[in-house]
Amino acid sequence: MWGVHGLGIAYRAIHMSLLRAGVWLSVGIALGRCAGFIREALLARQYGLGADADAAVIVLTLPDSILNILVGSAMGAALVPALAAQRLRGQQTDVDRLQTQVAVLALGLGLVLTLILSMGSATLVHLLAPGLAPAVVTRCAAVVDLALWAIPLTVLSSVIGAGLQERERFASTSLGTVWFNGAVIVALLLWSGTLAAIAWAMIAGAALRLLGQLLEWRASGGSWRWRRWGRWAPDRAMAVAYVEVLLAGAALMLLPLAGRWFASFNGDGAIAAWTYASKLFELPLQVVVTIFATALFPRFSRLLTAGDDATARSYLLLGVQTVLVIATVVTVVFSFFSLELVRVAFAFREGPVASLASALLVALPFAGVTALLQAWYAARRDTRTPVVAGILGVALFLAAGWPVLQAAGLLGIAWLAVAHYALVAGILSGVLLHRERLPLLSGAAHVLGPALVAGLAAAAACLLSSLVDGSTLRLTCAAGASLVALGAGLACIPRLRTLIRL
Repeated sequence: MWGVHGLGIAYRAIHMSLLRAGVWLSVGIALGRCAGFIREALLARQYGLGADADAAVIVLTLPDSILNILVGSAMGAALVPALAAQRLRGQQTDVDRLQTQVAVLALGLGLVLTLILSMGSATLVHLLAPGLAPAVVTRCAAVVDLALWAIPLTVLSSVIGAGLQERERFASTSLGTVWFNGAVIVALLLWSGTLAAIAWAMIAGAALRLLGQLLEWRASGGSWRWRRWGRWAPDRAMAVAYVEVLLAGAALMLLPLAGRWFASFNGDGAIAAWTYASKLFELPLQVVVTIFATALFPRFSRLLTAGDDATARSYLLLGVQTVLVIATVVTVVFSFFSLELVRVAFAFREGPVASLASALLVALPFAGVTALLQAWYAARRDTRTPVVAGILGVALFLAAGWPVLQAAGLLGIAWLAVAHYALVAGILSGVLLHRERLPLLSGAAHVLGPALVAGLAAAAACLLSSLVDGSTLRLTCAAGASLVALGAGLACIPRLRTLIRL
């Protein structure tokens, strides 16, 4: 009896720690992404949809796009399992030494990369947006030289953030985007969005983000321990994992970059329109969907390293069910009210932003499941499966992109992005079902059932809300009814009901 009681207490403690991590992630990421949304709304109001808007978007997103391709989530996916393995062996000194080694190497590579890219900024802008007018390319290149210096600071932040993630400390990491976007918002408000002010604000925001992580790193007991110069060769297994996860992540991160590439051929303002529509997709994806992948990844790593596969699989199932419920509700509501959301957020009463956002939002459940399964494969030390899935998805997007653009315009590219996410999620799910020997039909019904209930409830809520007069009142009614739909879907998850009763 006491053994069962003790297991119950331990079980509750585990879930409470996971809940605290999820709360920190939710609050920090929500604040950061909301700040990013405000940033885009200010850009839309100051520049509208035109060549000036395209230039501002290129300056603001180009360094971040490069970092997403060359770093992305690969640093955490490679470093967190390595740090967890060292800690499991009780070697805290080696944990600190590995952290220091990777931080110094990453900073050096970031500086070299910045110097190389800054020498060919005009070529870089032209490659990433070949449809831009030459005058816009020249204007962007002069400021991109400055904005690129946020890269070394951000690369170092990714290393410190991985160390904090392994310790399940998410406060400064999740709030890092708040500092970055907050600095850009200040520049937009005080200097009327001049491109040079935006570039300086990006550097200041990156520095503030790094400072916050360094302070939390010291508060968590971290210290810098130097290895001998002869032992600075990176760990081969970790380096291979980094490259493989980088390829998988870069395949997904190439999607918004490729979208802007195709949009550059659609005339002035098309890049800005694609970016604003993408923000309506990325906001719920990063605020309420992919946080589960970030929170569960260190737990996956520890459980799988310790050989407790059954518990790890139970967390994975719970994560997938929850992600699908939340993503389905958000997709239905945001797609139904996309025109009202665009009017409120960006002050656009017409144009392609609403239709592009409605199409992109269909990919939200697929993108959420993909993020969670990538965390699972990374914890399994299997980085090749996500690489293959990502490459196949991007190959589909790039191969079909130009014909689709010619036939259906930018809206066709948005639906092609949905097909990309669906293909990647399908491949990762199929491989998982095969390896874990899970039943396909009964397993699919168990996983998809709560999402189906939530989606039907959300659709009914949207239809009822559409009968109310006034955009603001309709959105308010839809938000309240959607919470009910969300509760109905989550209530259909047995394990979640069990956790709530603990």
